[in-house]
Amino acid sequence: MSSYSLYEYGTTNNPNTQPPPNYQTKPTKSPRTSRISPIVFCILQFIILILTILGVCLDQIRPNPFVQKYLIGCISFWSVKRKGENCITGKGYFASTSTVMSACKTRGGKVSVGGGMGIAAILLVFIGFVIGCGVMWTGVWSLRFLCVGANVFAFIFLCVAWAMVVDIYLNSDEPNPAPTMSSIAAVVGQVMEVDTSDICLSMKAIMEREKTDEVPPEYQVKIGYGSGFGLLVASWCLVLVNTIICLLPC
Repeated sequence: MSSYSLYEYGTTNNPNTQPPPNYQTKPTKSPRTSRISPIVFCILQFIILILTILGVCLDQIRPNPFVQKYLIGCISFWSVKRKGENCITGKGYFASTSTVMSACKTRGGKVSVGGGMGIAAILLVFIGFVIGCGVMWTGVWSLRFLCVGANVFAFIFLCVAWAMVVDIYLNSDEPNPAPTMSSIAAVVGQVMEVDTSDICLSMKAIMEREKTDEVPPEYQVKIGYGSGFGLLVASWCLVLVNTIICLLPC
């Protein structure tokens, strides 16, 4: 008998011989991606979208009840409300806000820029919301940078939108020297029953001019920022917060 057969016989019949170990490996599960930040981002982004839409549509400048009743109503990017009308559901004048403000040298353009930037911000916030939902369902984290990019531009556009309102509120403008604009301003002034020169004054200057100690405070001319302006500023702040949330690794 050969040595090989003896070795084979000894190994197969020896009860102390241990079987070779089984090195089978179990399949490893892929680590589960946390989706806390995408969920929070989508919820907050939807809230920002609603606030931005309302902020762009509603009034940016709101006089006190006395001025609204007897002089002029609220002013938004799109219309000037008639006196005595509600700031949200009331009727506006036939001319848009940009047409009314075109009596001034630069104010009409600022109103148009503010409204346009507001609409662009709405679109960008919506795009960020859609992409954020895609990140939440697919787990593709590289898409987060698209959300960040959309929110960065929305942040800039919202800043420009409310900055135009602040400029109109604080700074006066010069009358438009163009004859066509002067005639339009005269017609608008007659319809609105206001002095044409007052259209180009800042709201702060109008309040200082009309301020007197002889009239009770409730009957004095007071003009403040509207509810739409407040919503725009709130959306602007929330966009920054949500951009930071989008970058969190959790």
